[in-house]
Amino acid sequence: MSFEKKMKKRGNQKLDAFAKNPYHQEPIMETKPVRRGMPLWSKILIPVGAVAMGIFGSFIGMRMVFGGFGNKAANDGGYYSYQDEGEAPAAISEDKGGRDGSGAPYTPSDQESATRSWEDLSITSQYPTIDYSDLSYIEYSGDKAAPINAQYIASKMDENITVNGYDYNLNKDHTIEVTIYSIKNIHYKAAIAVQFEGSTEYYAYVCLSYISSTYDELYDELGFANELSLDSVTYTNEEGHLTNQPINNQNDLKALLASYKGQSLNNIYPNDPDVPQEGKIDSIVLSISIPCLDIKIANIEFYNYGLLSIRFSHALPHQFDLGVDSYNAFKEAAMLAIK
Repeated sequence: MSFEKKMKKRGNQKLDAFAKNPYHQEPIMETKPVRRGMPLWSKILIPVGAVAMGIFGSFIGMRMVFGGFGNKAANDGGYYSYQDEGEAPAAISEDKGGRDGSGAPYTPSDQESATRSWEDLSITSQYPTIDYSDLSYIEYSGDKAAPINAQYIASKMDENITVNGYDYNLNKDHTIEVTIYSIKNIHYKAAIAVQFEGSTEYYAYVCLSYISSTYDELYDELGFANELSLDSVTYTNEEGHLTNQPINNQNDLKALLASYKGQSLNNIYPNDPDVPQEGKIDSIVLSISIPCLDIKIANIEFYNYGLLSIRFSHALPHQFDLGVDSYNAFKEAAMLAIK
């Protein structure tokens, strides 16, 4: 079965979204079958609804013609970005061919820059991307970006690096000097810390193209042993309802994640192990965060057919085939962690 068909089958069994934030993918219960026939209340409400929709449609049309609705991200419910890759927001001129003429995908901060004056933007919204050592780094939180604690800073890597920003309202380029630092327990190809000229704060910028070929690399380069925080578990309870519970004890789950090292697990994304043709596909989802990187939108999802998927808001997923026995042990540890 092709990857696309597998994804379609999985999607039909659970919707890949979660209401906690626009990026966080956690499973929700599949929709119940629709009852056949039309009850009396439906016969009454349908005509009323049609009239209401007509009025609402007229309102929509008027707003679209006479000024739109403001600047809202085009793909709020998506996972990888606010809008389709490379698609400029309507308020942004496309004559530059992407950010700084590079053709790079537009980011959430581009949306902010297109509607607010340069002076009103945070420093990370003014300069949301940084190119360094042949890698592109991004700060996805924009105005919500929080400086990371100085305790996470390891050592200075470089200084007097020129970073470019662009004022979309005035079509004006800006530059600023930054100093680049390494972050404790984090490989520089995964993330760096940036200190802007005239500031004493440090901001984490993560590599947009970060990908590891093995589980061991991912575990070490993102500092799972020391920096990973396991925050909550989402699972299907005995009554068949989706439940989210905070994690009270991370030790057993962290020990399991550490035990996967040394098993020669390769990142198989975008491939999947064989998805079962019968039976229900279920999963256990851990909401995770990496405080030293200001990463709050991430999860570890273990499917009951043995696939472990680790996903971050800014990067492609990492997928590893561990088998059903590992899933059962993971589920047991997750249930103990929330007691």
